Amino acid sequence: MRKKIFINLKILRRTDVKKNYFNWLNDKKNTKYLDVKGCKSLDLLKKYVMNIYYSKDEFLFGIYKNKKHVGNIKAKIYLKKNFAVIGYLIDKKFINQGIATEAIRKIILFVKKKKINNIIATLNKKNIPSSKVLLKNNFIKTNKLFNLKKRKGYDYYLLEY
Repeated sequence: MRKKIFINLKILRRTDVKKNYFNWLNDKKNTKYLDVKGCKSLDLLKKYVMNIYYSKDEFLFGIYKNKKHVGNIKAKIYLKKNFAVIGYLIDKKFINQGIATEAIRKIILFVKKKKINNIIATLNKKNIPSSKVLLKNNFIKTNKLFNLKKRKGYDYYLLEY
């Protein structure tokens, strides 16, 4: 039996953007497998968060453990094409604790409520730990991309339900 991880997901707002979030987003060890390599200023990060907050098809959640912001998970919804794309980032101090696995489980429930039946995650092929997290959540490696552009060096994982 796996240990229950207690986390909360909360839609991020400008007021949730704090120095610790800015710091782990700019830490190269945290972002080594991501396309985005940090943010130049706290104000630009706040603007990014607010742009998503007001978006109709993108949702950026902070991942909280014991009221501490330890990561983010994002879902972009493509209603007309019946799929969503997710991405996530956990502060390196909190990896290997089951937080990403639980956050993905919760984002799946969120996407299901939007009446979407397919979720895709795109990963750098070298990001083995993240691929294991997706497999734990019943994603499978796929070539079905729903019109997403195939990128060299990346694997695609799909959850259909």
